[in-house]
Amino acid sequence: MVTRRTQGQPQPPSRLGEHLCRTYADDQERAQQVSALVRDGLARGQRVLYYADTQPTERVADQLRAEVAEAGAALERGQLSVESTADGFLRRLPFDPDLMIARLRDSCQEAVSQGWAGLRVIGEMDWSTRQVPGADRLLEYELRLDAEVLEDLPVTGICLYSHHAVTRAPAALAAAAHLDGADPADSAVTRYAAGGTQRARAGLAALPLRPGSGVRLVGSADLDSRTALAAVLTAATRMPASVVDVDLRDVDYVDAAGTAVLADTAAVLAGQGRRLVLHHAPPSLGRVAEMFPDECRDLEMTA
Repeated sequence: MVTRRTQGQPQPPSRLGEHLCRTYADDQERAQQVSALVRDGLARGQRVLYYADTQPTERVADQLRAEVAEAGAALERGQLSVESTADGFLRRLPFDPDLMIARLRDSCQEAVSQGWAGLRVIGEMDWSTRQVPGADRLLEYELRLDAEVLEDLPVTGICLYSHHAVTRAPAALAAAAHLDGADPADSAVTRYAAGGTQRARAGLAALPLRPGSGVRLVGSADLDSRTALAAVLTAATRMPASVVDVDLRDVDYVDAAGTAVLADTAAVLAGQGRRLVLHHAPPSLGRVAEMFPDECRDLEMTA
């Protein structure tokens, strides 16, 4: 049967890192944004690592030398590095969030040991729109960074997506999974909705849950968004946690199709000895669960 519990309001912990997303319309806008982001990172005393996707790294380095006064010296002393996504995100295929998260942690610890204030990683993410093995795990990677890297390490992760990329899965959901502020209104969800992202088309977006290991959904979980919901829950179930929390406070409606996806996910986790816990479930979800008690027996909801 459906389990219901009550709980207090958790308070988000202070974090050492940041996870940001920026989009660009063309190569010129991308170059301008990268120059500004690199300049800011150098001024903050961070070790700056830029992953270029399609451009030769030598050309990017030359552009930075021309646009950022400090770039030449920073490249010489090792504060700034330009690498390709093939040597970063895609060093080993299929793309594996576990490996990339471990690499970020190691790189940050190395930067701090060398005396830098932290690590700034700027990465072009349009590789996710190509037929890259493991690209379907990009959303998982974006959602896991908060809890597994940013809470205890001074890493500033900045993901660059082209406007072209954020109209296509899996990049659309991944681009929207950046909580730049404390409220969904300040997040990538709102900013990218006008650009035709998955949230705008499917009515659903996912954000990292703070605190905890899980996701915060925004929008509606219904027939139109069930594909997006399934992708989000697949990413969430890959998180290394015995309890996967899903915060539904910003979900205005869950229909039978959305409930079925949630129930299926809960059943899969139950078979693994794990739990799916739904927080702040809307009344519509409770009504559907009461109509189908057998199918929803593994659902666990908190008030």
